[in-house]
Amino acid sequence: RTRTLRSLVHWNNPAEIISTSARQYGNDLWRTQRHRPEVWIEKDALVGVIEGVSNSNDVPYFSCRGYTSQSELWRAGQRMVGHLLRGQIPVVIHLGDHDPSGIDMSRDIFDRLHTFIMSDQEIWERSREQGYDNPYRWAETTFGLGWPHAFRSEEHTSELQSHVRISYAVFC
Repeated sequence: RTRTLRSLVHWNNPAEIISTSARQYGNDLWRTQRHRPEVWIEKDALVGVIEGVSNSNDVPYFSCRGYTSQSELWRAGQRMVGHLLRGQIPVVIHLGDHDPSGIDMSRDIFDRLHTFIMSDQEIWERSREQGYDNPYRWAETTFGLGWPHAFRSEEHTSELQSHVRISYAVFC
């Protein structure tokens, strides 16, 4: 999608591939936690600002590059369905510009994710298995707070980019 050179990976010998694999091994730090966070940022230019803290906390991050595509939101919805079925509350922290389109992007992400998650067949099956007539009641009872819901802050966050107001929304 971007200006990235793609090629096949090569190793000089079997020991090199084993060494590479060993360096990539890591435990999922969020596997047993109640919440499962992801950080989404509106602009690709700011990925470097969130990359270090996201990596050090084993939190996936993603550049939306404006409005997020339907296919990417569907994939995110599928990830979040998996989290919900494992008993975790998905949390998306969306960092966007404090302008009309940036604010609307947060709404758009929430609305489309909500649609993909709540229309998933496995979510409906799980809610019926547990005696609920729809996934909203199951999710609300299981996760509380009338899940899903959104929080929004419009604080000035100079840590992200000086002299620019950045809005962030958290979806649980």
